[in-house]
Amino acid sequence: MVIVSAYPEIQVKGDAKVDYLNTTEYRIKPISALKIIRNCAGCGKKSVFASTGQFRVNANGNLVDVWLIYRCEKCKHTFNFSVYERMKAERLPKEQYMAFLRNEEDMALKIGNDLNLFRKNKAEIDADQLEYTYEKLDCDYENAGAGQGKIIIHNPFKMKIRTDKLLPELLGMSRSQMKKLLKEDKIRFEGTYPGDMTEIFLDFPFP
Repeated sequence: MVIVSAYPEIQVKGDAKVDYLNTTEYRIKPISALKIIRNCAGCGKKSVFASTGQFRVNANGNLVDVWLIYRCEKCKHTFNFSVYERMKAERLPKEQYMAFLRNEEDMALKIGNDLNLFRKNKAEIDADQLEYTYEKLDCDYENAGAGQGKIIIHNPFKMKIRTDKLLPELLGMSRSQMKKLLKEDKIRFEGTYPGDMTEIFLDFPFP
């Protein structure tokens, strides 16, 4: 078998590795903190809580507690999302401590998307309200002719966005078009959600 790349002068025989010269990389980034579904004392039932972007810091001697404050979207009841509990002050970097005191937006966004903290807090993430954007990092496949192409998706925040939902946005096509190309094996990827780094393989030209 001979695999022809997007550049006709490059051919790869047998099971040798294809050099995907038409490669585009994207990074997914959250726009806001993850929302949480939990029992609300004010509503008396489960409700959606959103981050206020505000931290509560309590220093008791040489021990520090830090929480990110979440608020019910319906009744405005709040709860404290634990960041640090009984942390020795000397172990907490000064810059990070000051960021908590200043309620810095970037720090609130980082904490509000830290999956380890969500596991620690046993918090249920509202997967239906993920807000994200993406940026193109390198190269382009838009002018590719016949041959092979590849998209690399970097997902450092491990956002649970279905690959088959994200990909049409990146390729500028409808989901029905993408499903057709998947059936024709012109688009190939593994898994339902992108991991830290996911590779998607494309066969040009698309119909």
